[in-house]
Amino acid sequence: MSVWAYFQHAGVIHRFDIWQETIARLTWFGHGFGTFALPMLGAGDHAHNGLLEVAFELGAPGAVLAVA
Repeated sequence: MSVWAYFQHAGVIHRFDIWQETIARLTWFGHGFGTFALPMLGAGDHAHNGLLEVAFELGAPGAVLAVA
């Protein structure tokens, strides 16, 4: 199995799409706790990346607190 075939099979490419869409929707102060949902990408209720999801929901202040 090639590396590319593995990435396609493992859903890694789909995760990159979810992350790209999430990054495009980031705001300074977030959208509110528990509001992550990207139904158009089939992401369900999580971003497949904890820090990115915190940044989406709680904005820059929440992301800084999550890293600290």
